[in-house]
Amino acid sequence: ALGAFWETIDMLQSEEKWNENIDEFQLNAARSIYLLRFYTDVAETLAPEDASAMFSGFTGLEQRLLWVRRHVEAITLADLRHAFIQYYVPFIKKSSTSALYIVATPQAAEESGADFVARLNNNQYGVEFKALEMSALDPIIRI
Repeated sequence: ALGAFWETIDMLQSEEKWNENIDEFQLNAARSIYLLRFYTDVAETLAPEDASAMFSGFTGLEQRLLWVRRHVEAITLADLRHAFIQYYVPFIKKSSTSALYIVATPQAAEESGADFVARLNNNQYGVEFKALEMSALDPIIRI
């Protein structure tokens, strides 16, 4: 799966491949999923969300919901490609990222932890993966 991830990142950097694989249908699906999750989160925390909306410069929850919907629907394929090239690709490249953490549970397979890390390190971005115990992250992340 990780190999497919790296291949997809490489493929989508080409404008021609991007245009072949990313279209309005997929963008609309992503918009719908985002808005569904956003509205679901709002429904679960309605009273605090209404207060948050007012503190964010909106007159109420309805105004905030309309603002979010209008801006999500305004995202274009060109916007999405720009964000992918400008922010996402540099985020995963070693030259631009000081640390990228992936939490993986031990697999119920015959592959050792060392083999798993070696496979992760076989990537063209120069991202170096290391196996750490969760306690090693305590100074960085409070669990």
